[in-house]
Formats: sequence, C-alpha cells, structure tokens
Amino acid sequence: MKKILFIAASLLSSVCLISCGSRKEAENEEMTEPEYETSSVTAAVLETEDKVVDGWLIMPRKFEGKTEYIYAPYIENKIKGVSYWEDLYDNYFSFEAFMRTNTPEGCEFIKPKAMRGMAQCSYQPNLGYNDYDSEREAEKNELQYVIEGNTIYGDTSEIVASNEQEKNVLIEHDVWVMSCALYEDFFEEIPGLTVKVYGIERDYWESRLGSDMTYSRNAYDEMFETAQENNFEDFKLLASKQVSETGVYYIDYRDFEAEGDFVEHIIVLEFDKAQEYTFYVLSPSGYNISDEQKYNEWKQNNRESFIN
Repeated sequence: MKKILFIAASLLSSVCLISCGSRKEAENEEMTEPEYETSSVTAAVLETEDKVVDGWLIMPRKFEGKTEYIYAPYIENKIKGVSYWEDLYDNYFSFEAFMRTNTPEGCEFIKPKAMRGMAQCSYQPNLGYNDYDSEREAEKNELQYVIEGNTIYGDTSEIVASNEQEKNVLIEHDVWVMSCALYEDFFEEIPGLTVKVYGIERDYWESRLGSDMTYSRNAYDEMFETAQENNFEDFKLLASKQVSETGVYYIDYRDFEAEGDFVEHIIVLEFDKAQEYTFYVLSPSGYNISDEQKYNEWKQNNRESFIN
C-alpha cells in the first residue's frame, strides 16, 4: 500500500518526475501547440520547446541549472476538467482553477490550505534525451494507493514534530472531487482500477486518537498501518466503483450518512496488476452544497460520474 498525503505547498525533484507548487493562473492563456516529429532523436537535438516524438511529449525542464527531459504520453484531445500528469510541469496550471472548473452546480468551492490528495505513476521510456535513460529502472504502478478524503490541518503555522501532540482541525465537505487521468487510449492495455471509499467511524477514531482532535502524526499513521494490516476491515466500506475511463468523478458524502457517524473518509485506489504505466489521480479538496435543488438536478444528470 502507498499512502498519499500532501500537506506541503511545494515539492520538487529533478529526477523523480513529480513537481507540486504554486502555479500562475492561466484560464485565459493560449497554450503553444507542440512540434511534431516521427522518429526518436538524440538528446542533443531538443533545446527548449516541448515536442512530440513517437507519441511521447518531450518536456525539457531546468532543475538546479541542468536540463532534464521528462516524458509523458501525448494526449491531443484532453477532457475538460481533468488534470493530467504532465500538468505537474505546466507553469500555468492552477489547483484553484482546477477546483473551480469542476465545481458542481449548486455547490461552493472550499479553498484548501495546501495541496493534498494525489497518486501517480510516471513510466519513462528510453528515448535517449537523458544520458541515463537506458540505465533507469522502468516505473510500474503499485497495486494500492490511499488518499485521505476529508481535509485535516494542524491548527498552527509552525512545523510540529511527528511525535508531538497537536490540535487538529477537520474541514468537512459535502461533495469530494477526483480527477482520474488513466491514458487508456495511449497504452495498449492498462491495469484495471477500482476506487473504494471507506469511512472511519467515530467510535473507532476516538479509541485510537481521542475525542478532541489532539494527537501526533505518528499516532495517526499507526492507525492506518493497523488498518492496512487488517485489510481495512477496521474501516467501513461505503462505495466501490470500477473506473476505466479518464474523467472527473465525485463522491457525495451525504449518501453515507445513514451508514454511520464518520470522522474521516478514505479513498483507496486498487489496481489489479502492476505494469509500466503512467496515471495521475488528483483529489485535493471538495465542495459544500449551497443550492440543494440545483445540485440535485446536476447530480441526477451526472450519475455516472459518482463513486457509489
């Protein structure tokens, strides 16, 4: 299992192929069409601009003064609202714009304090632009990833050690959003994905972490480790859906109210096999319902987009 939680506003690595950070707003920016080629070339050919080679988008980016070449499946006709893996390297990408674009009718966007909720795998083929391409181990997806569903923030601006007690604040949402870029039209085959939603019931939560939201990060992680060992049987399975197409999906937490009193919801991504693969799931925040009638009408017209 890989447990995904991002509470830092920025994360950057020159070779591990993931970059998160503040992005400039660009809803009105015109993107440049990449240059096309039909066969692979050496690393010396590509200088500054993105281009497409053998179906792969080649993105030269500067890391610590050195140019690194990043590869992503090239998707010509992208789906509106979906965040793709290569967007991590787009200076114009905005998480706030992502949230606002995908706001359901009758809902209000809740701006997160930091980026959270992301799972990804980024297979990098040997195209020869980096001198280490042939030596790099091909990345395969893991079989399980976990995203924390509600947002819990430490109630302080100071960094607290993982073993220190901290007062935490739970920000509740009515509806959660999840973008899934699966690149099913790029790869010959992709691993099957099942998205599951679990609830952590209040009695269980309080038995492990207390009732006043004061606990250490270590205690929180230990709760998850125990749940993993028990195949999440300590949590309550609330929904399950096989997802095979790229798109934007939603979870209506109100659908689960009759199932119990839940402090937090957990989203589990389960793949049926590991392979050389690229995917990107972004699920950073949620919405509150402001107009019940408008939302219910919108939800009825978008039933296929809900995890239930």
